[in-house]
Amino acid sequence: MNKIAVMVLVLVACTASVQAQVYKWVDKDGKVQYSDQPPPPDATKSAIQKVTSTSSSPAAPSDKAAEKAPDKGKAFEKRRSESAEKQKKDDEASKLAQRKQEACDDARANLKSLEAGGRLSKADATGERVFLEDDQRQQEIARAQNFMAESCK
Repeated sequence: MNKIAVMVLVLVACTASVQAQVYKWVDKDGKVQYSDQPPPPDATKSAIQKVTSTSSSPAAPSDKAAEKAPDKGKAFEKRRSESAEKQKKDDEASKLAQRKQEACDDARANLKSLEAGGRLSKADATGERVFLEDDQRQQEIARAQNFMAESCK
């Protein structure tokens, strides 16, 4: 709790207005002098002024800056949209490459299982299991090799 109270006090102290005492006088040569120290005894006119400085607010932009600001905003928006489009294209290209790699891996696995030599079966149009004969297996191997050649470019 004490840390929070100290932090609040520090923040309040930072935002409070700053006051300083400034001395103004005319020296023996007739020049006006300003200082935070009291004037020397030979000063002719002296006055004490308090200068109060509140939190600084940004200065109003000049006309030239106001004219350039919309251009900077447009340029920023253009760069941001171009960057977003490029990122989207890169993401799409990455996803496409990933899908191609997965298709290649699947084709290799299929070819490997066909070449393994065990009994293979497929489901026919009615959903029943039909075992492949040797000539059907060779046709499937040829088809798998063609698909792998296309997928793994």
